[in-house]
Amino acid sequence: MAERNTAIRGVQIKDAVAAAGLSKDASGNIQVNVDDSSIEVSGDNLQVKASGITNAMLAGSIADDKLNEDYIQTSEVDGTSVEFSGGSLSVVASGITNNELADDAVQASIIDTFNEVGADVDGYVLTWDDTNSRMDWTEKTSGDYLNESELLKENFSATCDGVEDTFSLSESPVDNSVQVYLNGILLEEGSGKDYDLSGSDVVFNLAPESNDILIVYYVKESV
Repeated sequence: MAERNTAIRGVQIKDAVAAAGLSKDASGNIQVNVDDSSIEVSGDNLQVKASGITNAMLAGSIADDKLNEDYIQTSEVDGTSVEFSGGSLSVVASGITNNELADDAVQASIIDTFNEVGADVDGYVLTWDDTNSRMDWTEKTSGDYLNESELLKENFSATCDGVEDTFSLSESPVDNSVQVYLNGILLEEGSGKDYDLSGSDVVFNLAPESNDILIVYYVKESV
């Protein structure tokens, strides 16, 4: 149906009719003003522009029920062991205690603090500090480690004659460190067995025969 000549045309509308948020274009048509950054006109639709809403435009926080289920909700964070800080989910300082650790986990007291002095330095060993309940690097002493010079081997084969039953070690042995081999066989210590140990003397129950090979290994006591 043809329009009447009396129809109102854009050029007949005063500019004042286009109030706040509206304007007239060059053809006299009324249009909606948009920033074209957050809001845009697409076809005949007024709509939010893709990625147009930024964090700066949001006042406060978004309610949990407005978030998809795969998002961590603020109500799901206890704020004691885990918290939101600076836009990141993080562990609260001192938030993980022994209560959160399984029984077979390393206790916090053990991993509390390592004394870094001596770490990766030759001549230091890792020891337990009862006073501070922690592991510390400490300068090692003769009692902290085993020197190669303390591992001794003595060959008594030349003195085996079927009569001699006592063989004296040149050093005092550390308890439970003596190993006696006769012709390549490890002998057993104890009453009624192969030999007894009396101080630094190896006393045989049956004297080794001539041509037997008798070798004793042991760790000597540190001075």
